[in-house]
Amino acid sequence: MKPEVLKIKRRVVNLGPAAFAVCAALLLTGCSKGPDKYELRESAIALYEAGDCSGAIGAFNEALEASDGQVSDLQFDILKYRGECEIRTGDYVAARSTYEALVELDKDSTDSGRSEELLSQLGALDKIKDAADIFRSGNYADAYDAFKPLAQLDGSLTGRAAVYDLALSAEYMGNYEEAYTVLREYTAMYPDDEAALKEMHFCETRR
Repeated sequence: MKPEVLKIKRRVVNLGPAAFAVCAALLLTGCSKGPDKYELRESAIALYEAGDCSGAIGAFNEALEASDGQVSDLQFDILKYRGECEIRTGDYVAARSTYEALVELDKDSTDSGRSEELLSQLGALDKIKDAADIFRSGNYADAYDAFKPLAQLDGSLTGRAAVYDLALSAEYMGNYEEAYTVLREYTAMYPDDEAALKEMHFCETRR
C-alpha cells in the first residue's frame, strides 16, 4: 500500500472517562490540538493562486498531516490541489504518486466520472514523464514530437502541462514563432501563469 494511502487510513482511539471529559471541554471552549487543517488548506490555496506552486506543495502537505486519520473529501481536495502543483512544477513522479493515492481514496466513490478522470490523468502522466525525460536529455525535436499528441487545452492538467512543454521544446529548437503562437493560446486560457507569460514575451522578441 502506498505511503500516502497509509497516512489517510482512519484511526480508532479508545478514550477513558477522564480523557473524554478533557476532550469535551476542549471542544466546548473552542480550543484545538495542533494546526487547523482548514486554515492550512486555505493558506496553501493562497500560495497556489499566487503562482507559488512549490510553496503550496509544502503547505498542502501540512494540511494533509493535520487531517491525518480522517478519510474525507477534504483530503481528496488537498491531494487534488497538490497533484496539480506537482504537475505544474514538472515533478511528474510525485504527481503520479499523488494520483495513485487519489485513485485509492476514490475506490468507494459512486461518481464514475471522477474515477475515469483520475485514471485518465494517471495514464497521461506516464507519457508526459517520458516526454519530459527526452526534453531533459537535450533532444528537443524528439521531445516536441512526444509532447505534440498530449498537448490539449481541454481543461485537463496533463493536457495543459503538455502544451506548455511543447512550447518550450519549440523555443529550445529556435522555432520562436511557433512557441509564441502556442504560448499566446495558452496564456489566453491561463492568464495568471506568470512563467508562461514571461516565455511568451521572450519568444515574441525573437520572432
